[in-house]
Amino acid sequence: MAYDVVVIGGGRIGSVTARFLEDMGFSVLVVERDSGRARFLENRGFSVVRLDALSGKAIGLVKSVGVGVLALPGSIGYYCLKKLVEAGVELIVDVSFYAEDPLMLNGLAKSSGSRVVVDAGLAPGLSNLFIGYAYSKMGLLDYAEIYVGGLALNPNCPLGLAYTWNIRDLLEEYIRPARVVVNGRVEYRDPLDYTGRVEVPGKGVFEYFVSDGLRTMLSKKLALNMAEYTLRYIGHLDRIRVLRDLGFLDYKGVRVGECEADVLDFTASILGLKLAECTKDRVIMYVRAGKGGKVMELFIDEVYDDLTSTTAMAKTTSSVQACTTKVLADNPGIVDLGVHGLEDLGLLEKAYDRIMECIRKYVGSLIIV
Repeated sequence: MAYDVVVIGGGRIGSVTARFLEDMGFSVLVVERDSGRARFLENRGFSVVRLDALSGKAIGLVKSVGVGVLALPGSIGYYCLKKLVEAGVELIVDVSFYAEDPLMLNGLAKSSGSRVVVDAGLAPGLSNLFIGYAYSKMGLLDYAEIYVGGLALNPNCPLGLAYTWNIRDLLEEYIRPARVVVNGRVEYRDPLDYTGRVEVPGKGVFEYFVSDGLRTMLSKKLALNMAEYTLRYIGHLDRIRVLRDLGFLDYKGVRVGECEADVLDFTASILGLKLAECTKDRVIMYVRAGKGGKVMELFIDEVYDDLTSTTAMAKTTSSVQACTTKVLADNPGIVDLGVHGLEDLGLLEKAYDRIMECIRKYVGSLIIV
């Protein structure tokens, strides 16, 4: 069977992205290493091949199809992206979040003939798209503020969280230095020392901490002041600070009996067990971009879909990734060769309109004013 798209990673996000792409008319093949997860996907009608994402076979398969969609943990996401770019895959749309700067692959992508969109999720992702569009309408912005959070639908779940993302990646947000733009300069902030409360219009008051989600926008002069903040229920941050102070968020090994484990992995494993029954979630997103007296705002308040058993996080994230893939696959010349953040597509009104129109079919709560 001939395929139009290869999705690498059949987890919570990749599987939903694959389903959305099939809904859009693409023939999709999923690459999944874990045999149990592969069987799960096959039982739900997906075409699956069991390969390691970094293997030569997997990379060659994507190269032969021409369109690769990545939804991998941060620990291997960058390395897979680099291999695909080195192979000259025509179109790559990546949602993986990693510490490495994907723009380092820009020159390689241009020379190998690859068009790459990175961070094609909710935030970074949709937030970048909207801020790029706001810049196209108003010029250099005075400020751009992103407030976004994946929360448990039931606030009484442990830490008020739902199991919708890689837990280690989630915990690293609290300890990874976050970059913000202040008066046109990039500065670093400690996430748990740069916190506060914000009222999201019509949704209530939430805690926030600064997170490192500006990513590719840091190198582009879109706003004089810009930051991303992660939203949590009131009281969450005090409990996270206790975990940090007790050493449960440390990057180091610890020996227990005859076993040695990474502390952060241990904490992620325990939290994962506690959150196993907290899968119903809610995603809040509030983006403000302004210049002078003019303000543009984006709102999302999406909840778990009982009908399809789809988390709000997967629905919102995968809709951006799938819609970006569709628009670029249908219009291959819309972006140049190289590595792009979604802010680059926000600068192109036709691309912005098409992606937003597509996203609205899957995220009914999306409002832009």
